Amino acid sequence: MVRERVIEIINLTKIYQGMGKRVVALDNLNFKVYEGEIVGVIGPNGAGKTTLCLIISGLLSPTSGKVYVFNDDVSKLRWRICKEYIASHFAHVAEIGRSFLRFTVLDYLILNSAINAILGDLRKKAEQCLKAVNLWEFKNERINRLSSGMLRRVMLAELLMWDKPIMILDRYI
Repeated sequence: MVRERVIEIINLTKIYQGMGKRVVALDNLNFKVYEGEIVGVIGPNGAGKTTLCLIISGLLSPTSGKVYVFNDDVSKLRWRICKEYIASHFAHVAEIGRSFLRFTVLDYLILNSAINAILGDLRKKAEQCLKAVNLWEFKNERINRLSSGMLRRVMLAELLMWDKPIMILDRYI
C-alpha cells in the first residue's frame, strides 16, 4: 500500500537577522512525513522547532528551501488563501484562557469548539476526544481543579476536536 506524502521539506533554511546579529534557526533541513506517521522534533531552546512549525503552517516564510503540504507549495499561497488552507488542514491549540477555568472539561470543549466554528455534533466529538485522551472520568470536573498533566490532555482533546489530517503541537502539549 502506497501512503500519501503529507509534508515534504526540501533544503529548508531560516535565518533571522537584526541588530547586528545573524541567527541560523534552520540549516538545509530535509525530511518527509507520510500519512499515518507521527513525527517528533526534539531539541534545546532556540533549536528552530517553533520556527519549523510556523513555516510548515505558512505563518512564517523561509529564507530558502521549499515546504509542501499535501503537494501544495506553502510559500506560493497568498495570505488570504493560506489562512483558509491552514484552517482546512491544521489544528492549533493555545493556552486555556482564564475565562474558561470555571467550566467543566466537557463544557469547555463544546464551547471552545463552537467559538472556533468547528462543525458537527460537538457533544459527541467532545466525548470521543475525552475518551481518546483518557479524561472521560473527569468530564464534569472544573478546568481549574485539574493537574498540569491533565490540562495538557484537555488541550490535546481540544486539538483532536478539529479532526484535521495534520496536527502541529508546539510548546503547550
